[in-house]
Order: sequence, then structure tokens, then C-alpha cells
Amino acid sequence: MGSIQRSSDTGVRRQSTSKWEHALRLAKDCLDVFQRPFENIEDIEKNGKEALELLAQSVHAIPRFTKFTGSDNGASLEKLSALALELVVRWHEKKLQRPLENPLYPYP
Repeated sequence: MGSIQRSSDTGVRRQSTSKWEHALRLAKDCLDVFQRPFENIEDIEKNGKEALELLAQSVHAIPRFTKFTGSDNGASLEKLSALALELVVRWHEKKLQRPLENPLYPYP
């Protein structure tokens, strides 16, 4: 967790926000990487992996305050990528199983 700082104006103690600020910088860097121009699929994949790494670092930089959200978080880039792939596959499978009477994209 962040260190406790005392405000010189009010004398009130508060948690340092440096870790939150660092997490926000990483999240903004992630967005910048996602918005980079690309020329081919390899560029998209490279940018996506780099952005996911930054996003995972951002999530891990945020202080946790309970035992359920503690630093023992097993969210690695590999686990996040596997979860993302699983969710996309589930979404596509669900859409492919729709009855033809109610297509996702109606034909003209």
C-alpha cells in the first residue's frame, strides 16, 4: 500500500497516491500502444501484446486493501491472454448457435 503522508495545510493524514498515479500512467501508455498505426497483422499482434503487458502492470500497480484483492494476484499476461481468447471463442460459438430465424446480421 502507499505510504501515509501528512498534509502541511490541514494536518490530515492520507494515503500516498503515487502507486495510483503510476498505474494511470501505465494505462495511458497502454492506450497509446493500442492506437499506434499498423501496416499488417503482425504489427497488430505486436502492439496488442505490448499493450496487454502494460495493462497487466497497471493493474498490479494499484494497491489492494483486502485479502481477496491482495498482491497474491495470479493474473499474468499468459492467463489474461488465455482468458481473452476463451471469452472470444465463447462469444463466437454463442453467435454461431443462433437459429436462422433470428440471425445476428439479417440478410437483405
